[in-house]
Amino acid sequence: MGTANVYGKWSKDLFADAAIVDSPGRLIFVAGMAAEDPADGHIHHRGDCAAQTRMAYDKIKAILAAQGADLSHVVRIVAYLTDMRDKNAYESEQRLKQQLQRAVAAYPAQHPQRLALQGPELPKLTGGAKY
Repeated sequence: MGTANVYGKWSKDLFADAAIVDSPGRLIFVAGMAAEDPADGHIHHRGDCAAQTRMAYDKIKAILAAQGADLSHVVRIVAYLTDMRDKNAYESEQRLKQQLQRAVAAYPAQHPQRLALQGPELPKLTGGAKY
């Protein structure tokens, strides 16, 4: 069994963007993605959950693509929102992801398990500012 971590530019000293496990099959565990700039970590699109969701999914797609995978391979998605009033905007953007929609349409019984929660500590971690 082989394992490897994938690191981003600004996050390399904080956490891995993904952990790869090669054992008869291949598992890719992607870390939590938000609207941090990949180069320096500053937050983009403050207060715009839809734009932040698009940016996070674009980052996830890039991590998966670098490992030869795409969103149709995703089996579980957990999202932490700073405010549950943004849940509809988040879910709408999530559904718009073309590859994910194709996977759901092609294999309706196999679409990813999804969960959206409010992370009550997230505003504290961002200095009280809403992402």
